[in-house]
Amino acid sequence: METQVVFEKCDGSRVTEGMLQEASQLFSEHYGVWSEHAAQMFGNFPKAGSHVRLGQERFRADYLPDDTTCSYGKVTVNGRLVGNVFACRWAYDGKTICWITQLVVHEDYRERGLATGLLNRLRHDDDDIYGIVSSHPAACLAAAKAFGSSIGTVRLGYIKEYAEGIMKASPIRYVKDAKLRGSLFDPEDASGLVSSVDTGFWVDHTEPLEVLAWARALPPASSSPVAKSPTSSPKDPSAHAAAISQASGDHPDEIPCWSEPCRSVFVVTISGRRSSVPSSRAYSIGSVHAGIANRKDFVPGRLVAGCVEIGAYNRDDAAHWPCFPDVDRVAGLVVGGVCDDGDRYESSDVLRPSGRVERVLDGLLFSDLWMLWRRSAGAALKRWD
Repeated sequence: METQVVFEKCDGSRVTEGMLQEASQLFSEHYGVWSEHAAQMFGNFPKAGSHVRLGQERFRADYLPDDTTCSYGKVTVNGRLVGNVFACRWAYDGKTICWITQLVVHEDYRERGLATGLLNRLRHDDDDIYGIVSSHPAACLAAAKAFGSSIGTVRLGYIKEYAEGIMKASPIRYVKDAKLRGSLFDPEDASGLVSSVDTGFWVDHTEPLEVLAWARALPPASSSPVAKSPTSSPKDPSAHAAAISQASGDHPDEIPCWSEPCRSVFVVTISGRRSSVPSSRAYSIGSVHAGIANRKDFVPGRLVAGCVEIGAYNRDDAAHWPCFPDVDRVAGLVVGGVCDDGDRYESSDVLRPSGRVERVLDGLLFSDLWMLWRRSAGAALKRWD
């Protein structure tokens, strides 16, 4: 069955009670759980470890207050709500602020780029400043990708100068009342915080801290190529396509991949015996504009890439790639590209390689992929730069 992913957005004034009821259920089941500190602060309720819940009336009052400019976005997979986002816009010092006030993705649908997709669809050309307050690193990373380039390019000096004024001007109560914390705002702050706020909301941080540890292990984002190609450029599609088809994959300099955002990544598990396949995973990376890594880019001992046929810069471009929605086709192309002499594996005594798609990750940077590769290939994997 073809997976149908649908993104929708609307003005806050058009959000119905039914939509809020859905949002309330998604939040109450997948936002997070109360911490031990919450129980200590407020008594027996809320109970530590119980899900944080928010009713639809509270949703409208807190995230869609009267006389505000708010937006709502959601994403469904095969008709099922799996993620949503609330945002509010206001003016400050002649600039338009777009603040993400709530972002939730279903636990079973995370690490697929849905959060970044939701945020991308909220962007307006006349927005000047984007902001978010979240205890979850994944939300901050998604916002950095959607509104900038990576978390490493966020300008702390700008935050230090303008955060207080912008937040105090917000019509959203929890943003307006939040207290700035961290060494960025107070040089004498010894808590270890840098750029943080205290909202008095005692959600448990166990799972977010695990994600934070993963995020800290990522190499810093770079504007330099992952692998240089002396003979082609993504700005010259014809020459780039020729370079892809002619590259042997024997040396990193021949691989036409750039460290720009990679909007579609298929993670495929390969099963079967194949001595020259160095790992159990293959990744197809690239974009419709920059080209896809060629099918021979599988350097012994290092995980590189999959097939030239796979990839789309975003969901809107998916129609240009017939195999995009067909996960079985994706798996076949990846395995066929890596094991291009697979026709030899026909005898009953040798298991022919096969593959299946584990998940689709949208909105990843190549710097994120290095972490995935390290997990699969081990600590010996090194960057080519």
